[in-house]
Amino acid sequence: MAHGAAGLACAPSASGQVREEQGDLAGGRFPAHAERLRLFGSIARMNPKAPLPALRDQKPSWKAAALLARKWRLGKLAERLDALAGNQDL
Repeated sequence: MAHGAAGLACAPSASGQVREEQGDLAGGRFPAHAERLRLFGSIARMNPKAPLPALRDQKPSWKAAALLARKWRLGKLAERLDALAGNQDL
């Protein structure tokens, strides 16, 4: 079984139905989180009508991203981000 909000929201069953239709949300298994799970599922399925927060234009901080990737033990990703950080100074 998938864990976490996004996993619960969008994990399909063998028949392809979303868990909400199977009753996890509709049956009240996660009543306090049902609305957020629906939102996460909608975003995870890349629903173009999903309400997304407004994001301001910003310059990426590859160095900060690399540090975070390293903290999450994503070494290969951290290496690629470090390379981008090095190119940012050019």
